[in-house]
Amino acid sequence: MNYVNLDYLCAEYGQNIIPKSKEDEVIIQNSLGVLQEDGLFAFILFLETKNGNITSYIREETAKLLNETGLTEDANKESIMNNILKITENIDDMFLAKDLIEKTLVYARYHAKTLKK
Repeated sequence: MNYVNLDYLCAEYGQNIIPKSKEDEVIIQNSLGVLQEDGLFAFILFLETKNGNITSYIREETAKLLNETGLTEDANKESIMNNILKITENIDDMFLAKDLIEKTLVYARYHAKTLKK
């Protein structure tokens, strides 16, 4: 039986979300806040309201993470909203996805801080 280290995947995908400015770091932090306070669908809607490379990176890396963990099969940054809706049909999958995305954004935030040094 193969086991997948989900924490490693979160760290890997979190490092791929690379902020280019202080504003990008704020979007990462705000995305995390929306996810924690309001849930998965609000998180993806928040990203849809923002323009820029960082939101594209977040959507893309979120889609890759969800694909690799088996929560989705063919998610990409354009279809992530529909995939999130599908995930929310199963409460266990919804909480797992939320936890994984949350951890990924935390890693992205800390990775951003190391880039400043």
